[in-house]
Amino acid sequence: MAEEKKFVPFVPSDSNMAEMTVRALILGLIMAVILGAANAYLVKKFIR
Repeated sequence: MAEEKKFVPFVPSDSNMAEMTVRALILGLIMAVILGAANAYLVKKFIR
């Protein structure tokens, strides 16, 4: 069998990464507006 390689994670376990940031919030709001507008457009177009 081949030699086993030791698993080295890309992000170290001792790092402290923020999950909620201003950038994530703004991006989420922009995507929500775009997807909401697209859904409203499709409903208006196909259900008359």
